[in-house]
Amino acid sequence: MRILIVASVPFESMRRRQQQVALGLSAQGHEVLYLNPPRPFRSLMDPGRFELDEIPLDQISSCDEHGQADRVSPGSAASVPKGVAGDTGSTVSLEGSTSTAPAGNSEPAAAVESTEPAAIAQGTESASATGPMAQPENAGEDLRVAGVRIRSVQPGLHVAEKGVAFAAMGRWGWATRAGWKRWGAEVRAVIATLSDDGKDSSERFSFRPEVALVYHPALIRTVREIYAGPLVFDCLDDFPSLARSRSIAAAYEEVLTEGLPLVDGMIAVNRYLLESWGRLLRPEIPEVVIEHGVDLSLFRPPDVQRKAAVRSALGIPPDLKTICYLGRADARISYEDLRTMMSLDEETLFLFVGEVSPEGRAIFQRFHGQRIMPVGPIRPEQAADVVAASEVLIFPFRREPHLESVRGLKLYEYLATGRPVVASFRRTLKAFRELLYLYTTREELEEAFGAALAEPEKAPQQAARISRAHDAAWSRRIAEVESFLQNVMQGA
Repeated sequence: MRILIVASVPFESMRRRQQQVALGLSAQGHEVLYLNPPRPFRSLMDPGRFELDEIPLDQISSCDEHGQADRVSPGSAASVPKGVAGDTGSTVSLEGSTSTAPAGNSEPAAAVESTEPAAIAQGTESASATGPMAQPENAGEDLRVAGVRIRSVQPGLHVAEKGVAFAAMGRWGWATRAGWKRWGAEVRAVIATLSDDGKDSSERFSFRPEVALVYHPALIRTVREIYAGPLVFDCLDDFPSLARSRSIAAAYEEVLTEGLPLVDGMIAVNRYLLESWGRLLRPEIPEVVIEHGVDLSLFRPPDVQRKAAVRSALGIPPDLKTICYLGRADARISYEDLRTMMSLDEETLFLFVGEVSPEGRAIFQRFHGQRIMPVGPIRPEQAADVVAASEVLIFPFRREPHLESVRGLKLYEYLATGRPVVASFRRTLKAFRELLYLYTTREELEEAFGAALAEPEKAPQQAARISRAHDAAWSRRIAEVESFLQNVMQGA
């Protein structure tokens, strides 16, 4: 298959579902073109931009509403806690290499060009003289075709983008109609450029998709207008419920109501999302639940030597127990739950691995930098090592109705380590209640956190957690996605 993935996260960010699907499908011999969205993270902590292994722990970056980096300097709120190495402005390495600035585009991003809709024919086996996807001669290097940057990631997988400036997309970037319009224009421009047979053969990069996989509801109509072939929506979130405001929630409702009747298939990460939005599909449209997976080559039980090395690299004193949260630190996290856990054991240090939103930074500031260590968005293998090296893993989401449908990719990554997991109760976690320490009240949180800290190293639950994670290996999930896309193509 030739698969077009219209993504909602940059390929370079910490490896999540969209990147795993792209990597997995191309590894199975399919041709994949991953359309990168505009990046909101243009700073030192740009996710996935570390070519070497240096992680600056003396400062944390996040982006304001204009896409500009904010910094918290050493000694101020959200900096490395007192008593932990790194609070004097030093940097640490997980593998002992030399500090350098992360790789990335140093050139300013150009504004997106206005492009009229272009009809794109469904792919055929004779899409080009060199095969379904013309491989650039300089595979592994950047190729530029009429303003579109194309990077070869691995055989069969290419990432394409025009590089619109995030700051040009409006106050809230992606989460506005103006941002969606900008983003849609870029998608049109990239697809139209790469499907144009009129370019000079020396720079030609032709891609005729046989199926399109879209990850953001605002892009469904845009892709349908310029692509006549099978279109599948992979629904990862209850978008209206997670919106910043009522007006944006209403906008999400509108694009879902307009877009879902246009798709030829829908994947949902859990049945609650399928029940919520599947009602908008045409009656004959196939739908399926395909949960998140886990990369078992990265997330695994802790190795004693590696655990010691990670703690040493991060400058964590041996008497501190580490509590780890993996993922974006944002408004979903409960400040009250964090404060409760901190009050129960003063010899704990809370690690946050991933991007930090302004809301997450505000939570850190309320703790005045004490016992909070934002590690930042590091490479997947580094993130997996930090998670496995921690004593307890946490999922402290606020108990609100709009978060009931959230299970999170981190769940299976946590389980794969065998470590105890403390999580606020949600209906999506009910099936995992024998493997997790769940809570709904403060009293239950106190009991759950205490039990997790006291869990023996060889507790019977650890083997059960690891077994459950193995059932969710990405190899299995990719096979499910592959089968569903093939069924949609046959029925379209």
